[in-house]
Amino acid sequence: MTLCLFLFSFSWIREVSTQITPHGTTIMKQVKVGEHALNVGFFYKGSNMDVVPAVTTVIPKLKR
Repeated sequence: MTLCLFLFSFSWIREVSTQITPHGTTIMKQVKVGEHALNVGFFYKGSNMDVVPAVTTVIPKLKR
């Protein structure tokens, strides 16, 4: 829960992708952190967008 609240405190740059499966929907969003970025996957069980999503993936994008 703490990670989720921490991630929602950022300004999202954009939605990167959406994947829909029989289990639910994953929305990948990107947030800027300094010069770098994080791609964060949010899973909505049963594709119910009214529930609090689970954070399933965090991918750092490091600028060289």
